[in-house]
Amino acid sequence: VGRFQEQCARNSEKNHRVLITGRTLALQAIESRIPSNLARIEIEPMDDTLQRQWFHRWGKLIDHDESRLMATLKDPRLPERVQELAREPLLLYLLAAMHRDGELRIEMFEGAEGTQAKVLIYQRTLDWVLTKQRTEGYRREPQNQDIVTARDLNPDITELAPEHLRRILQEAGLCVVQSGM
Repeated sequence: VGRFQEQCARNSEKNHRVLITGRTLALQAIESRIPSNLARIEIEPMDDTLQRQWFHRWGKLIDHDESRLMATLKDPRLPERVQELAREPLLLYLLAAMHRDGELRIEMFEGAEGTQAKVLIYQRTLDWVLTKQRTEGYRREPQNQDIVTARDLNPDITELAPEHLRRILQEAGLCVVQSGM
């Protein structure tokens, strides 16, 4: 990424910016190896005013009434942990896109509280990213509405099927947990 940034800086036609996200604890392990031409920033949670502006712009962007998304994310039945996640700018985008695609509904959180609700939203987000977000002309198998086949994925992004990517992410998560980080 550092070399890519250097190449872009030398070419006036390229004005790229790369954003690599991660939790503070995860970044501490690699902080000494971060190239000097990359800057570390902290993304602050949105306050009510900033979040309302974001909802308004999102509504204009997708040509929908912003109050639908806002009502869903402010609904008192939505677990507090998910409402906290909706204040994080990058997760708010994922939640909004999932809501647009009908993948985020209040009913899915019935009986889920605290960490359970957070795990549920991360799982749904992962499923959405590995299937809908990665497809062009996305479609599901007619006999099973929960199966997305490898041929439905955009091959320019990866040659791996969703279940293989999911397995890689599970193994990476296990490594992080076992390392104590």
